[in-house]
Amino acid sequence: ELVTSAPPALSAARNREWPVLLLLLAIWIATCPLVGPRANVPVIDDWVYAWSVEHLLNTGRLQVLEISAFYPVTQILWGALFASVGGFSFVALRFSTVVLAAIGCWAVYLTLRELGCRRSTGLLGALALACDPVYFALSFSFMTEVPFVCVSSLALYWYVRAARRDEAKAVWFGCLCAVAAFMIRPIGIVIPLALVPPLVWSRDSRALLRRSAAPIVLAVIVMIALQFGMPRMLGPLEWAA
Repeated sequence: ELVTSAPPALSAARNREWPVLLLLLAIWIATCPLVGPRANVPVIDDWVYAWSVEHLLNTGRLQVLEISAFYPVTQILWGALFASVGGFSFVALRFSTVVLAAIGCWAVYLTLRELGCRRSTGLLGALALACDPVYFALSFSFMTEVPFVCVSSLALYWYVRAARRDEAKAVWFGCLCAVAAFMIRPIGIVIPLALVPPLVWSRDSRALLRRSAAPIVLAVIVMIALQFGMPRMLGPLEWAA
């Protein structure tokens, strides 16, 4: 259900959104004991990406196994941040993904709020993602799906915010998240293009479109450069070959 009024001011909205965001976080905290994520074992084939984290911590060099399907650089660095605190373990890497799962739900909720949805509707949308069987199950692993969905959702939130509030700086934040998503899964290269159609169709957004051209074009150029550069820097992948 949509609200006809414009989105509230940022400071006032922030105060009203925190209870819902904390509720979403509490749901993830409550589900952790039910899953039992403390087993220090890999899930599916997340050991492929976990190897890169362990190698980075031990040698200080970033490397991806040639049997990997992607170059999940963003995810490796994120996992290394958590593993550097208490030492490498699949438990630490799993916890890093759970944190991203919660942030992804926050991004969906805030995006729906930016679009004018009521808090109850935004919460329902966020819970639909959290309770999705695939999303929920892979949140307790170090697979690439949940981190990609999380960072992509953050990019879309910033793009929606840019369009709704006429904020050019939000486009830069969205493009930064899009590049981060690309560095998990290469399909992220299409994310910046999601902002173009609504800005083209809306006459009121033509000025924002002009101001958004630079970050969008720059993000796509960076992604293309990374597409050709990462195999040289990190080695070719069998899947890509």
